[in-house]
Amino acid sequence: MLLLAVMITGGQYIKVFGQAVTPFNCSELGMIVTIGDNAGSTQFYKFDPTATPSVIQKFKITKTNPSYSTNSAGYNPEDGFIYTFPSTGTATLTTLLRIDADGLVTELPVTNSGGTIPGGGFRGGTIDDNGIYYLAPQSNGSTFTNCLYYIDLKITPYVVHNIPFSDPQARTFANSIGTMGMPDMVWNPSDRKLYGIEVGTGSTGLSANAAGQLNVITLTYNGSGTPTGATLTRPGMNGTAYKNNYTSNPQFGVMFISFPQGSGAVGSMFALQNQTGDFFTYDIDPSSSTYGSRTNTGINFGQTGISVDDGASCPAVNADIMVTKNDSLLSLGIGQSATYSVVVSNAGPSTASNIHVTDSLPEGIPEANMTWALISLSTGATSNFAPEANNTGILSDYVTIPINGSIIYRVTITVPDDYTGSTLVNIASAKLDNFVLDPDLSNNSVYDADRIPPVLPVNPNVRVKIQK
Repeated sequence: MLLLAVMITGGQYIKVFGQAVTPFNCSELGMIVTIGDNAGSTQFYKFDPTATPSVIQKFKITKTNPSYSTNSAGYNPEDGFIYTFPSTGTATLTTLLRIDADGLVTELPVTNSGGTIPGGGFRGGTIDDNGIYYLAPQSNGSTFTNCLYYIDLKITPYVVHNIPFSDPQARTFANSIGTMGMPDMVWNPSDRKLYGIEVGTGSTGLSANAAGQLNVITLTYNGSGTPTGATLTRPGMNGTAYKNNYTSNPQFGVMFISFPQGSGAVGSMFALQNQTGDFFTYDIDPSSSTYGSRTNTGINFGQTGISVDDGASCPAVNADIMVTKNDSLLSLGIGQSATYSVVVSNAGPSTASNIHVTDSLPEGIPEANMTWALISLSTGATSNFAPEANNTGILSDYVTIPINGSIIYRVTITVPDDYTGSTLVNIASAKLDNFVLDPDLSNNSVYDADRIPPVLPVNPNVRVKIQK
């Protein structure tokens, strides 16, 4: 398993003038954990809770002179940096912090279009594969109208926006409490949902047995990938009550999704309990009879009574993506067409999303001479194009392919009359985003080459005798 996770416990960072320049690397560094100690330093650790035994190893230290305590951290796969907000002080809503792999920090200005942020700041944060930074506020007030926010990190200047939020299950409680108290949350690349754990304070209605329960947030988007809505569900509920009652009112501040080899498409959600320092796993498989329940891993991080902490993770799935193509030809002539079958498949062990499939335009071929169509999708696979719809020019599609699934395209290229090349070379490839780790990149791109025989010029001095 290769996974990057960063945890900030009372994270204290120095103010650096300049730019954070050294990105974290999701696929090479493995899991990185940072802890802010009592002296104000930020300590980095390599941490893999899925190893046997688990590994906690000090990695590097960023020195003292702190100016910020931070919260709501998230890892951005678009640029490889950690983003977080100050958790105290006047800069909690006006200054976004970008942290690099060397512990350097860049201050970035933020404006707010999301209305009044309950509690005056953020305490939970996570970032998806499109650079959308989701944020949960310090407090959610008395209604569900201010439960979730986002910043699109692709667009500057940075602006905080509110996400319309709903909780259909709230009506099942006699005394519905309009709060969603999640100290942290994590984005799952497998189902593209947000996961968090309820704090659950109070003694009536929803809050009575909510502490420690799994929250799942389903998101809706517009065509450009901007969040337009969020719906909360609680898989631990059985009718109007919770199946498990965690009476100790546990609080969890660090969460990440892990996809070790052989785990399938679902993976596991790890969470750190603040009071004890114990790591738990939550069952996030909707088909499981224990969906929403938790198990103590027996792993302890060595700190207890944590008050301010958070996690930023790169929840990379493992998927072996392969591209094949063939036109069943060895050669073709001027004016003739080659029709290719392009197959993109996933050998697992996890579903892979946001795969960019391309079939490039060969040199010397006009765009009008290349057409293509999506032919078939296996169950669970998705494409941006309708099956059998004819398209002209370069094939460019973003797809999701489940374990053992595939997508098939038909590509047709016609050799123009003025083509001067001796070989027609056509390349198809599948580019994976930073949330997919492929054990074999050698089969992610493939080419097909067909010989184009030269056209011999007609010699007017040669006479051909035709016998009858």
